This record gives sequence, C-alpha cells and structure tokens, in this order.
Amino acid sequence: MINLKNNDSKVNYNNSESQCSKALKLLTEDLSAKFFRDENNNICVSVYVNGNQETHFLRDSKFKILLCGEYFYHYNRALNKDVIEQVFNIISYQALYMNRFTEPVFNRVGFDDEGNFYYDLSNHDSEMVKISSDDYRLEIFNPVRFKRYSHQIPQVRPNFLINDVSCIDKIFKYIRINNFEINFICWIVSCFIPNIPHPVLIFHGEMGSAKSTAFYFIKRLVDPSVVETLTMPKDTKSLSVIMQNDWFLPFDNISHISEDMSDFLCRAVTGTAIQERKLHTNGDDYIFKFQNIIGLNGINQVALKPDLIDRSMIFELYSIPFGERKELSELKAEFENDLPDILGCIFKILANSIKYYKEYKLTDPKRMADFQRWGLAIARAYKGENGVNSFLLDYDDMLQAQVKEYLSLDCVAMLLSSYMNSREKFYGTMTELLIALKSEADRLGVDTRTGGFPGNARALSAKINEIIGPLEKIGISVYRRRTSEQRMISIHNENYKSEVEIGNYLSNEESEPNNAEAGEDNDDLVSFD
Repeated sequence: MINLKNNDSKVNYNNSESQCSKALKLLTEDLSAKFFRDENNNICVSVYVNGNQETHFLRDSKFKILLCGEYFYHYNRALNKDVIEQVFNIISYQALYMNRFTEPVFNRVGFDDEGNFYYDLSNHDSEMVKISSDDYRLEIFNPVRFKRYSHQIPQVRPNFLINDVSCIDKIFKYIRINNFEINFICWIVSCFIPNIPHPVLIFHGEMGSAKSTAFYFIKRLVDPSVVETLTMPKDTKSLSVIMQNDWFLPFDNISHISEDMSDFLCRAVTGTAIQERKLHTNGDDYIFKFQNIIGLNGINQVALKPDLIDRSMIFELYSIPFGERKELSELKAEFENDLPDILGCIFKILANSIKYYKEYKLTDPKRMADFQRWGLAIARAYKGENGVNSFLLDYDDMLQAQVKEYLSLDCVAMLLSSYMNSREKFYGTMTELLIALKSEADRLGVDTRTGGFPGNARALSAKINEIIGPLEKIGISVYRRRTSEQRMISIHNENYKSEVEIGNYLSNEESEPNNAEAGEDNDDLVSFD
C-alpha cells in the first residue's frame, strides 16, 4: 500500500508490492526525492544521486532515464511503460494536491529568502558560489534549486583569493569596447544578479571588430554552454522556447529585427509570461515565464524601436589592428587562464555591491531603474566614489547618445527635429504638420518616398505617438488637444532661443544687457531656461 501523507513521508509497502510501489519506494527512500511545483506550475522532482542534488521536470527524458536505470540497477528488471505513467501520475498528485507551496527553480543564477545570491557552477559536484554582503564562498549544501540543461557546461572555480578587483579589466583584452567602459563593467557584474531587468547588450561595429568573438567570451563568463552563440528565430513562439533554457542569450549577426520581435524582447527583459496549449486534443496549457539577459550584435545598430533602445546599452567595438590579431584558439586559451581571476573579481565586486546597494536611492529613475541602482553600487565597489560619478555621467551620456542616434535614423524624427530647430513652437492640424515636414524634406533633399515616411495624416499621428518619448529627451514636447471642430497638435521646443536671445548671450561677456529693454523686445517669447 502507498501512503503519501506529506511531502517528506516514506512509502509504505507490503511483501507483494507492485512495480509502482517499488519505484516510489526507490525514489523517496533511496534517492530522497521531493515532489513539488515551481513558479510556472511545472511538476518538479528533486533527487540525490551520488550525494549530489538534481532537480528535474517530471516529464523530462533525463528523469525518466534516471528512474528506469535506478529501478533496473536495484531489481534487475525493466519498468513497464504503463507503470512509469502510474508513477508519474502519483507524483503529480502529490505535487499538486499535497504540497500547497511552490518553490523557485533557477537557471544558473538564483537567490534565497535572506537576500543572498547564488551562481551555479553546474559541475559534477553540484557546486555553487554563494554571494552575500562582503563575502563570497563555495557552497556545497544546495540551499537553492537549479535546473541544469544538457547544453550547459561546467564553469571553472573562481579565484577566491582576489584582493585587487581591478584585474576584472583583463576582460578588455578580449572585448574591445570603444567607450563607456565603466558601464560595461557594471553590466557584466549585474549579469550575476537574479530577478531584475537587465539592459539588452548591443554590440555594433565594422567587419573585423570581433563582435561574435566578444559574445563567445561573455557567454563563457556568464552562462557557459556548448552553444556559444544563437541565431534569432523567425517567430516569438520559437524564441520563448529558447528562453527557457538559457540565462544569457547572445543573438549573433543580426541585420533586422521585426516590430513583433522587438516588442517581445522588451517583455523578455522586464519579465513576462505566455500561455501555450500542451496538446491540441485537450485543454491543458503550459506557462512560459521568463526574464532573461539578451545580447544582440550586427554591423549596424540593430535596435530601431524606441522601447527597445530605452532598454538597451549600446557599445561600438573597434576593429582590431592587423598587428594585434591572434588565432581564436590562442585567445580562448588565454581567456581560460584569466577566467578564474575575472570571476573572482566579479564575485568580490558583487559581494561589496550588496553592502552598498541599500545606501542608494534614485531621485530621478529612468526606464531600467533596478539596473541603475545596482549600477551605482557596483561602480562604487569597483572604483570607489569616483566610480559612482563616472557611472552617472557615462550612463546619462550613453542614453542621450542612443536617443540622438535613433532620431537621426528615423525619417520623421529627423525631419521634425530639424523643423523645430529654428522655431519655438508649432500649432496646427496633423495635415498641416505633414505638409510642413514634406517642405522640410524638400529643403534638406530627403526623399519622402522611401524610409517609411507616412503617406497621410493618420499614419503620421501613429508615428508621432511612437517617437514622443525620444523627442522629449532632446527637449521637444508634443501635446494634443481637440477643439469642437478638429484635432490639433502643439509642439514646443524647450531649447529654442531667438536671435535676440542669442545676441544677448554672445554680448554678455562685453557688457551687462539691459534687462528692461530685453524684456520689451521679447514680450512674446517664453524662456525655458
């Protein structure tokens, strides 16, 4: 008889026990199995094999192989296919109805209830690194559960004796960042922090800038796998399946990202879930829930939608001079030698960052606020107070540069920015704005028949909705109002200065301007300074 009173109970059996009873006894007594649900409501089984804890999804082929192999080893007899299904059903019952609580199952990076972080080395000894405030060490007691996938390879043990965290700069031997180096270091260290949105890492650069190689080294450092880089799938459903298996997903050599894919990547960064049918023959569903770290690279800057750019950190890689180029096998060998030191620096910086994190609170948080706050703590642990100031300045400069680059690449945004550069405000209908932008295009010699320029007022209105956010970041505000007769749009340039204001500014060093006269000449001007 099988008696499953609670999650830790043993299986009671009599002398004429069935194959099902024997299999359950083997799981609960010999392998110390625990049956539970994860946060996606998947049925999971935690077992101890050769003293090491393993966590499997119930229907995984690896768990089925383990069950059948252990049964054959103990009883010298194969499990019947129908018996396997009976065992699975009983396990599902216990996980669904006898265990009310779900337990998190992590991939590569996890955390516990006390705020400690864990990094899974995914080796044969099931070792993990525990990172707590001011301390990091090897953990062998498996306080959190990790799901290990077949593509993952073991990570090397970090150097636990690191004193000087500046040796993390060794990474720049392999990744040739052209600017914003401290932002990149903060991003790399943040990859070992779970449960926060991480900016999409975007590399671009000319041929010979080793973009794919850079992704190989980051993947090896953060989430080592036999699959070194990935190809962007054609649809979001395929992408959601890929995201179940990797912590860091480096998509290589991208030339174009569709609008649907761009929106999906934004959701994957901040955290999302989708629902899919398991089979067309029943109503059961499967929940895909994920929050991943994503990398994109291409010769050109591949993120062209404002929402994705807002969630990204874009770096240009510079071409490697011919005299400095090495064979890839030589570079990989050097990286393997430096890897324990780089990992040790990362964990030491992260341990100190946990201590500093509580001291910072953002007064003007931007889109990726969690990353910004951790960035301040990481920068301090890396470079002290000077690092904090550098991160703040560089991060703001990076965001501004990304916005300006986007506006220069978008036809409507570029024309509107140029049109408003010489005026304080525009007020009129969307049709009148369309005419004004076409006139500006003729003045600049821009062909509006290409580049996605809207063909009518309705299309222009939709495009304006898309670029309002980036325009506001360069001082151009857009307002809409509806009169009794028609819809109006009002656009204000907060950076506009009239010729009189410019003249006063230029002559300020020679003489003090007459404020009264300046006021009389500029009664109709609005100053935003």
